[in-house]
Amino acid sequence: MAIAFRSATEAGTAVAATTQVINVPAGVVADDLLLLFIGTADGDTGSVSPSGTWQGPIVNNLNTGGAAPSPPGMSVYWRIAASEPASYTITDTESSGIAGQMLAFSGVDTTTPIDVTTTTAQGDSTNADPPSIDYLDAGAAIVVAAFWDSAGGDYTAVPSGYTSPDTLGDIVGNGGGNGLSLATAYDLTPAADPENPPAFTSATEQWGAVTVALRPAVAYTTEQDSFRFYDDGTESGSTALEAQNIDLSIARETTFHVRVGGQMTGDAPAISAELQYKETADAASEWRKVP
Repeated sequence: MAIAFRSATEAGTAVAATTQVINVPAGVVADDLLLLFIGTADGDTGSVSPSGTWQGPIVNNLNTGGAAPSPPGMSVYWRIAASEPASYTITDTESSGIAGQMLAFSGVDTTTPIDVTTTTAQGDSTNADPPSIDYLDAGAAIVVAAFWDSAGGDYTAVPSGYTSPDTLGDIVGNGGGNGLSLATAYDLTPAADPENPPAFTSATEQWGAVTVALRPAVAYTTEQDSFRFYDDGTESGSTALEAQNIDLSIARETTFHVRVGGQMTGDAPAISAELQYKETADAASEWRKVP
């Protein structure tokens, strides 16, 4: 199953704040992947937490490595969408500024959506350069994010071949000397493995970046392959009452065997099946489970 980008939201202002409310992206349905990037202007990402139940952080307390006392930082969380609220609240009680981007994708494996261990990088006085990643599964999608020690106006282009999730560019976590700019991008059809994303075109200040590979859900089909009726002999000695896949009328209270075969294509998750029956005159809604 191909991974597809659903939509994205973001939250952040140039005013220092310890919380931000971020809306759930539009069109999200159950089993979509929500990927949440949280940036803090002062780098205290160890105390960052989104409301609700999230997995991770798969990246925690990544900072730019800039000079003390306050390099900016980022953490990354994920969850499989279920019955989603309208929004979540991001909190960092020690932060002088906080911002976030939430991206939604469909077609992602719901058990292990993160294909491999996320990779991180940081640098100084260069464009923000997300690290190379060696993903495992064909059909994987790549998501990159970067943040800068500056407050807005620094993001001019996402990595070549990647798509920005919105038209707003970078978002600002805080103004002043401890600023934060945050941007994300994705590639649904990476051409190589490992994938080495090109750099963001950004301000050449202290920066940090992450690369995430998303695992696609496995496409599979399952269907009935055959059926056949047998008389009530032994398992090895029964006589077929009709050719395979031919319907048969059997008198009431007649004991018989029925054998049903199935066919599956692809690597399906755990599934179950049950045998049902109905009388000829019954409506289609009157199938009964064989006890």
